[in-house]
Amino acid sequence: MPVSYMFPLIRKVLRHREPFLFIDRIVYNDIGTSVAAQSILCENGKLTRLELLEAVGQACSLVLAQMELYKSRGTPVFAGMQSVEWYKHRAASDLYQYRVVLYGRLGKRHRQNTGFMSGDAYLINEELPESLDKAKLEHILTQTEKLCSSQLIFSFMQPDS
Repeated sequence: MPVSYMFPLIRKVLRHREPFLFIDRIVYNDIGTSVAAQSILCENGKLTRLELLEAVGQACSLVLAQMELYKSRGTPVFAGMQSVEWYKHRAASDLYQYRVVLYGRLGKRHRQNTGFMSGDAYLINEELPESLDKAKLEHILTQTEKLCSSQLIFSFMQPDS
């Protein structure tokens, strides 16, 4: 069943803080499998490709952080990428007041100390509903502009004792 998380709960799961926290809310959460999160672009309308990739990584990190397999491993941290494909370059001025949907999914390979994730970013011009089921989410994503797809690798960091 989809669960909607708002900003305070996202902060509990992710260690990122403003201005480097790009996720505003989660609209779809299939624990241990996939997460769809929404982010409103920054006030000046500029979001670099690096920041967009970081936002996708944060959505993927939310999936790993909720998995029983990895909970004892520590905090998921971005370790690398196998591939990134950019579909369309948009000028920063074209992105003003748009929102980005970040969709992170568990990859096909898993290792005890490494998480493999697939992540996409989509550009939309409206607020998503509070919570979505998978069919509605996939319908929305097929109707929107895909900005990038990526295959990301995560490692885990133990907090200082």
